[in-house]
Amino acid sequence: MQLEQHELIYFKEWTIRPPEPKDWERVAEISNLDSDEPVTGAELRRRYERFPTEGNRYYEVVTDNKDYVIGCCRAIHRPGMADGCFYCQVEIDTGFRNNGIGAFLHNRIEKFFESVCAKTVTFWVRETNEISMKFASKRGYVQDRVLAESKLDLVNFDSSSFVQKIESAMVNGLEILGMNELGDTEETWLMIHKLLCDSDDAPDIEL
Repeated sequence: MQLEQHELIYFKEWTIRPPEPKDWERVAEISNLDSDEPVTGAELRRRYERFPTEGNRYYEVVTDNKDYVIGCCRAIHRPGMADGCFYCQVEIDTGFRNNGIGAFLHNRIEKFFESVCAKTVTFWVRETNEISMKFASKRGYVQDRVLAESKLDLVNFDSSSFVQKIESAMVNGLEILGMNELGDTEETWLMIHKLLCDSDDAPDIEL
């Protein structure tokens, strides 16, 4: 089930509405303000349009009186996620923060969560953004973990230190198999998908 918003909501001098095709470049600009992983408007539009119909989603943008996007909010539950588990995010352009817009959007998301009987909500923020950290804390969110990018220099990587550990693990029954051994079948891909769903407890980066 997907719950999409179609009505126009007014808050002070701003309008809250569903995203339109012309909005995505602007939404990307706002998302990139606090991110070290830049995203394009085309990519955000692709994620929005290809969101699984079996999932559950809430998405709105905020515009000024010239229909210029100044913020957005989104909440998602993808197929395969734990029952009642949602990820959400509120993003406001720096020039429009501390005007109550983020609080208003979050209140709307909370009503959405109530309507779908959400059980667990993960609020996605950058720890380097003190304003967002305070915003989340004020609303009862507790820091659960810190996600960090890992990079490996493959040119200078020395795997020798891992050889003994791998050999020891294989003696104890570990098998390392490629798709050639497993077979490129639907059963194999379903098994891999289940493993990813069971082991993935981190927020979906494609919010």
